Amino acid sequence: MPIDQFCSYLSHVTGHTIVDRTELKGKFDIRLEFLPDRTNPGPAAVDRSDGSEEIQPGASLSTALEQQLGLKLAPVKGTRQVIVIDHVEKPSGN
Repeated sequence: MPIDQFCSYLSHVTGHTIVDRTELKGKFDIRLEFLPDRTNPGPAAVDRSDGSEEIQPGASLSTALEQQLGLKLAPVKGTRQVIVIDHVEKPSGN
């Protein structure tokens, strides 16, 4: 899938707007194993004796993205379009 489609998926999963700033083009086979943060109270990685890290089942999304795909989520401030309804009336009976 293209990265922008992957960002749409991540937006759906997180409930936050995810914007692609990678400049990566083309389609990618993406396999990502994680559990939502609300169900993952423990550590996501365990240090091995050789100094490397082993990804444990239940890695948080941000940890899984960084360790498994080399991508990092970074919070940024920006603007987005919002529709506000400030008044509603029942239709009158004609």
